Amino acid sequence: ISLDDIYGTQVVLEHLIGLGHRQFCEISGPLNWYSAQLRHQACIKTFKAHGIEPPIHIEGNWSTPGGYQATRRLIEQGHQFSAVIAANDSMALGAYRALHQAGMRVPDDVSVVGFDDILEAAYFTPPLTTVSHDYIQLGALGFAYLMRLMDDPETVIEPQLIRPKLIVRESTAPFSL
Repeated sequence: ISLDDIYGTQVVLEHLIGLGHRQFCEISGPLNWYSAQLRHQACIKTFKAHGIEPPIHIEGNWSTPGGYQATRRLIEQGHQFSAVIAANDSMALGAYRALHQAGMRVPDDVSVVGFDDILEAAYFTPPLTTVSHDYIQLGALGFAYLMRLMDDPETVIEPQLIRPKLIVRESTAPFSL
């Protein structure tokens, strides 16, 4: 039983593409993490399916300072983008700060999305558009599956993916020149 990171990445990217964004930067998690690899590969595949250039990519470390430093580097290197895809909400918060320091406004100049829907995401300025996982469902299904295995060790292993949902808040807006 696991969380469907591929679907979550696709749904948030479809949201941005639907808003007209075509120039992206991705702050992935550390690529030695399985979930970071899944999210990064889903980014590449989704953009390819839409005929959009792969995003400018920089690897982060899941932390707010990591998101800040990654975004600062992208800005200092002169990269042009209308949307930031952060692999988690903490790095999105760091991106907010770096964009603000560079004189860019979220979402007027740059849309920002995160992942995980941490409790604080609704209280960012502006509130963050993010992907929300149902951890209660994950725990309940995992517990039920464990109980079945304890009752019957011959229980067939059946992989299950829990689909997340997109929480649209105020950090994304239609692309405009």
